[in-house]
Amino acid sequence: MRSMDALSLDSLFRGSGAAPITKKVHDETHHNDRSTTAAFAQASVAVDPTTYLAMALKNHNIKERIDTFSLEQAMYFEPYKESEIALPLLQALRSNDLKQLQLVISSRNYDLEDARNQFGENLVHLACRMGLSTKIVQYLVWETKVPLNVRDKFGRSPLHNACMSPFPDFDTIAFVLEEAPKLFLFEDNSGKTPLDGVLPRNFDRWTRFMAESGLLKRLTSVLEHPENS
Repeated sequence: MRSMDALSLDSLFRGSGAAPITKKVHDETHHNDRSTTAAFAQASVAVDPTTYLAMALKNHNIKERIDTFSLEQAMYFEPYKESEIALPLLQALRSNDLKQLQLVISSRNYDLEDARNQFGENLVHLACRMGLSTKIVQYLVWETKVPLNVRDKFGRSPLHNACMSPFPDFDTIAFVLEEAPKLFLFEDNSGKTPLDGVLPRNFDRWTRFMAESGLLKRLTSVLEHPENS
């Protein structure tokens, strides 16, 4: 692993405003910041995203994880519950067809906010675990009000599922960050944050995403100034 001492993360956080994560770093920083960020992304092939995030948050005196049994977690997440998800709804979700899902949902008065399976997963959990399109995740959160602040039987949030994917959908991850950035810090029942579940083969893609998307700047801004969330 190459040393990162010469590649300070400080340059990623110059300025105080929280920018949308869909903006590239070169749109929101000065020339020197662009050069440093690009160099770090190029050099950090072997750096896991958990370490990358921890280093950035440490520079801002922000804790990089929140314990699963902490009061902070208990206050943030909806109460755990198990239920059943109607088969037509599951079939429509698995189709990864937004129009089909909308048709099924409009045909009956489903209680989507509280719909959970036997493992406590809600529809957003399932959509992230199955790698469904970002449009479906957005529809579930924005239109049907399915919450993101839900933990399953193992203490995992939908973001845990998205990060564990062998083929991460960074559009969905970017959306979750905009809606609920604090999810990146919450541990599951085994003490793992979402980024702890990233597969080693995806480390390079993740660190590049974190450097280029504005994720770190957005996250630190929200944690330092919660009113920006």
